[in-house]
Amino acid sequence: MAVTADQEPPMVTSAVGTSSDATALGASFQVFLSFRRPDTRRGFTDTLYHALVDAGVRVFGDDAGVRVGETIGGALLRAIDDSKLYIPSSPDPTRPANESENSDVSVAEARRAYKLVATEVLDNLKTKHRSVTEHLIGMDDRVATVQKLLDVHAGSVWLVGIHGMGDIGKIDDVGYGMKRIEETLCNKKALIVLDDMDKSEQIKKLIGSFLHSGTRIIITTRNRSLLQIRGFKYEILPYEMREMNSKDALQLFSWHAFCGDSPPDVYNHLSKEIVSVTGGLPLALEAVGSLLYLKEEVIWIETLDKLRSIPEEEVQKNLKISFDVLDEFQQHIFRDITCFFVNEDVTDPIYMWTADRNFPQCGIEVLINMSLIKLVKNNKLWMHDQLRDLGREIVYQESPIDPWKRRRLWIKEEILNIIRSKERKGKIQGLDLNGRHTQILLTNDEFERIPHLRFLKLCNGTFVGDFANCGTKLRWMSWDSPPPDFRVANMYLQNVVVLKLSTNRFNDSDVWSLIKMASKSKVLSLQDCPSITRTPNVSGCSTLERLTLQECENLRTIDCSIGMLKCLIDLDIDSCPLSQRVAR
Repeated sequence: MAVTADQEPPMVTSAVGTSSDATALGASFQVFLSFRRPDTRRGFTDTLYHALVDAGVRVFGDDAGVRVGETIGGALLRAIDDSKLYIPSSPDPTRPANESENSDVSVAEARRAYKLVATEVLDNLKTKHRSVTEHLIGMDDRVATVQKLLDVHAGSVWLVGIHGMGDIGKIDDVGYGMKRIEETLCNKKALIVLDDMDKSEQIKKLIGSFLHSGTRIIITTRNRSLLQIRGFKYEILPYEMREMNSKDALQLFSWHAFCGDSPPDVYNHLSKEIVSVTGGLPLALEAVGSLLYLKEEVIWIETLDKLRSIPEEEVQKNLKISFDVLDEFQQHIFRDITCFFVNEDVTDPIYMWTADRNFPQCGIEVLINMSLIKLVKNNKLWMHDQLRDLGREIVYQESPIDPWKRRRLWIKEEILNIIRSKERKGKIQGLDLNGRHTQILLTNDEFERIPHLRFLKLCNGTFVGDFANCGTKLRWMSWDSPPPDFRVANMYLQNVVVLKLSTNRFNDSDVWSLIKMASKSKVLSLQDCPSITRTPNVSGCSTLERLTLQECENLRTIDCSIGMLKCLIDLDIDSCPLSQRVAR
């Protein structure tokens, strides 16, 4: 979701005045920017003020300043109280660039400073910006049509619904979205984009009743029927996003296949044929173009033959061509990502794939080069919704009738039915079992019938019985929100390389007994474990490389065994009393 607002710099004639206008404005600011020094007011701070405003941040500018001995009151006091962040002026004067002996360096340093401060402010305010694809092709006519529908010079509130095949992920947190919009808009005319809506209720909640005259809202969705909302007081003007025309489609394909606007003459005919059979779908053009980059002509001809044999309306089959050329290890990683790791840090699953000899470093690089996945901020795995659906459909087709014959399962009801049945589940390798509303009990008998399980993510569940003969293939175990009573005995974790425990009430000895079993672990993560008072004894985990301790509110002591870990390359202690003490 992106929100931009028309915002004029606040005009405050006196920092100690009682203007009603200033009072109203003060209640809506996010950042209080003070620049008492005259040498910073018109230089660094003034530029910083406008940089923050341009980034969509509501800034209170103390333009008049407060002289020593004056009383702080009125609008200024309310602005200080209501602002989320405070940026005081620097005590050191900022020399103008033209007075410096090295003005180029001064300008560069100032720009870096503006960027660092603005970035820090946006991070603290949780302001999010979506990156834009590098090659925007065929957009001029579409933009012109949408601009006409928006008619920004007219009054009232207008909504435009853009419907068609999805491109970008959904809004995950409606509550946060509502709060963010309200904080940003206040009483301002705004342009709001609600991207990839899949429920009418989302639209109603996010738009709410705070809209003001002149506001324009763009809604994108795959389902046009969502734009007809019962009991909604606003009309939504529909606009259908159609496939790309042949000229634009060829240009987009060429960027991915040849890194240029058009194909070379020798590949011109083949390129046009491939563009034709992909049906003008941008994602398919990108995926196929990336697949054919630097490939010999014989590969192009074979790929074209495959595309011709697939009906245009079956988009997933178009995309599946890129999947089919992957080797077995790359296909394995692709399936895992689609089922378990979208929007997750890639670092930890790499350990699991390495332990199973799936050659993840090469595999990840191939998947990125073929535009099947992307690595985004914080090293997180991202893929287009259509590709995620493709991967899950491939898994489903392993056995459409008998789910227990599939290798990966992520639907709770399906998993519970399978686990409780008496058949041996020799195919199943991965389970993502979330029982947030119903506590789950897994017995040793049930576990023994899944002998090849290598990935287990369990939420609000626990194990009952003796598990000495279970889980010999297990490489990854995430255990979130278990009940406080520890009822598992002899849990077989000797081959687990990633162990994650979160939101649990286990005491130190219970946690240590689990960790002691995972003697070959590479990654150990403890998050939100309030019963833990000291770091675990990890002397038996000689291969441990990454240790994370987060939000463990009573963690105060470091066990000396951590200092003996020769393989440890990353120690992350965050939001714990221990981290505060170490920082001092």
